[in-house]
Amino acid sequence: MPSPGWSGGRTALGGAWTRGPAALLAVALAAVAALALLLLPPGEARGQETTLPVGIAAAVRADAAERAVVDADEVAIVRSEAVTWNDGCLGVPTQGACTLALVPGFVVWAQAGGPVYRYHTDDTGNTVLFAASGIPPSAVAGAPLPGGATPREVNGGGGATIVGEVPSSGGVGLLVSPQAASPSALVTALAAQGCTAQTISITQGGGWRVYVPGAPAFVNAAFPATLDAGSAFLVRCATGGTPPPSGPDLSAECTNPDAGYTVSYPGAWHTNTGEVVPECGLFHPAPFQVMPATEVFVAVSIGVEPISFAAAVEGASGEFADLISQQSATVADHAAVRVETRSTGGGLLEAGVLRTQYYVDLGNSQTLVAAATQLQGLNFSQTVAVLDAMAASLSLQQAAFNLTAVDETGRDGNGVLVDARVGEHDGYDRLVFEFASTWPGLELAQGVPSYAIEYVAGASECGSGFTVDPQGSEILQVTFPDSYVYDPNTGEATIDTLEITQDFQVILEVEEICGFEAQSIWVVGTDAEQPFRIFELSNPTRLVIDIAIPSS
Repeated sequence: MPSPGWSGGRTALGGAWTRGPAALLAVALAAVAALALLLLPPGEARGQETTLPVGIAAAVRADAAERAVVDADEVAIVRSEAVTWNDGCLGVPTQGACTLALVPGFVVWAQAGGPVYRYHTDDTGNTVLFAASGIPPSAVAGAPLPGGATPREVNGGGGATIVGEVPSSGGVGLLVSPQAASPSALVTALAAQGCTAQTISITQGGGWRVYVPGAPAFVNAAFPATLDAGSAFLVRCATGGTPPPSGPDLSAECTNPDAGYTVSYPGAWHTNTGEVVPECGLFHPAPFQVMPATEVFVAVSIGVEPISFAAAVEGASGEFADLISQQSATVADHAAVRVETRSTGGGLLEAGVLRTQYYVDLGNSQTLVAAATQLQGLNFSQTVAVLDAMAASLSLQQAAFNLTAVDETGRDGNGVLVDARVGEHDGYDRLVFEFASTWPGLELAQGVPSYAIEYVAGASECGSGFTVDPQGSEILQVTFPDSYVYDPNTGEATIDTLEITQDFQVILEVEEICGFEAQSIWVVGTDAEQPFRIFELSNPTRLVIDIAIPSS
């Protein structure tokens, strides 16, 4: 069978003449593959176990052999996947509570005679848990990851590493995958180096196996789902290639209204919603959960600390961390310092853990701290690159309190109010209006729908014209000219609370006085005409109104 994209002819290799490029390439593939085996990190098994440490493979074999009553050398590791578990139980149900932690580890499928067993492990081999049995061998290759596990990159990159010079656009190159990798992972790794793979070819069983990215499954049916460690492959790059990325792709954005910052972060990453710790403060490539009274370590964190800038920078190193480097910087037009440290083991972090932190001077004895933490299973240099890009995107927009009327009534689309709530904060009372993200039959606004906010001398109900007299001496009126408080399809109310009475320092009462057609008007009773500020937030869509508490 001729090699793909090559013509016949005589070629030479090391002075030995062979007939045809297929023979030449076979020799080259074998030679490069042999070299690649020397590049594998010590202590790692080859073949199907490339990302699986030998100790873990041995523990799995021993347990599977005991269960199947066979010798350990009769147990085969048929598949292993590097993952991050979302709790200390590694996805295996157990009595009692599981430690809340992101644990790097593996899912391992082992065949002992006929049956296939599945194991969940950490990445050190200290914990190897039996998870399932009776799995048909034919179902292993396409089996999804178990619940509680998300894919984890090993050795950084896009899930695969490549040895050799990646060809330029339109070129052909002979490369090696030093670790086991799927063809899609190779395509991603090649794209990161400027090559849009047109075909990936290997020799197997005396013939060619060709993978065509994006082709129907039957076209790639003969190509292995995973290439063994040390596999050599031939890649043909499409004309026009993909330029290497210039930096992290920060396609998502979030806001912390209390701290007064907005920051961009990678679109594939996850951030916290604010139920336990302030929103938009924790960022990680995999989903995570924050529970009260627990410590969770994520790739990047941002927060505002009630400490002076000088004290914060001074405390960056000392008993718990050794200083590696310190540089002056500017973040969002504020003075800042970028610090690199290594933990001593005296605090929450184990000894030797690296951190990169930005300290940003907010004034008034407040410092914003943005930190990247070295975690197992993540490439720390890539995490730091994300932190640097996030710091560059950070904007500090602590909105000023004022009495200026706000008119945002020119927006397209409707809104459906689903909640209104109030709360007390240090220095202000807060009113939050929450809107539905979708609604049958309605074209909703992109974000917060039209609104207007102003202090008024008096207010009255729409329709009846009856005067409204909320508690307090002043009225702040909030008008939503295109928003419903009921389902326009059924007439049922979409919001449970239309009146809120609170004995806060500023907000005394909140009442909806008009809910007619696509219009909703609310009044806020206050003791004085206090300055206010507003924020628009997403996920879920919210309009936040903070009313300043008078200074004593």
